[in-house]
Amino acid sequence: MDGDLGVWEYGVRMTSPLNPYPEALRPLLRIRAVGFGAVFLLILAGPAIVLGATAGIAYGVLLWGVGAALTIGCALWWAGLEFNKRGWQMTEDYVETRSGVIMIKQVMLPRGRVQNVTIDSGPLRRYFGLASVIVHSAGAATPNIALNSILEDEAEELQHSLIGKGRSEDPGARLAQAPAEWSSPTAQPPASGAPTQWQRPPDQWQPPTPPSGR
Repeated sequence: MDGDLGVWEYGVRMTSPLNPYPEALRPLLRIRAVGFGAVFLLILAGPAIVLGATAGIAYGVLLWGVGAALTIGCALWWAGLEFNKRGWQMTEDYVETRSGVIMIKQVMLPRGRVQNVTIDSGPLRRYFGLASVIVHSAGAATPNIALNSILEDEAEELQHSLIGKGRSEDPGARLAQAPAEWSSPTAQPPASGAPTQWQRPPDQWQPPTPPSGR
């Protein structure tokens, strides 16, 4: 397939290549995956206790131990797979993110639609030197975009770059800055060197003077 058409994966067109997320994100994803696995182990503890009470404690411990090993192994494998499927990039025209293993989520936001950029960093992310960048879109037609867990220095550079690009490149923003008088159907934009305030020419017609009485 031609390079201009991008890379196809699971039936979705992907622009390529995307920037990988930092390696510091990998242990963060592992911690989150193991946390979800711990919930499953708590649920598995019930059947293990029942089995231990009926067939013997050894069987209950064996069931829980095998379940714990499989759960942790699958959690770590899933975290690595999720890390490899994540990516982002910023070009002169747009910002793009991609994530997801089974359900792939790809979001693209034109840079001219950027309204604000915020940085969010919780205690766990700060421990790994990471921060999340949330790019807010101007208008409901284009969704916000989030770059979760990139390097803190990279997040600040990205924020300054996107804000520096500004909303001035948005045609809608330039139109909103036009004089209000231009919205009149009879008004015309001022010529070069003419004053920006458009004025209607004075009426030439004058009412007739009524005849004086005798």
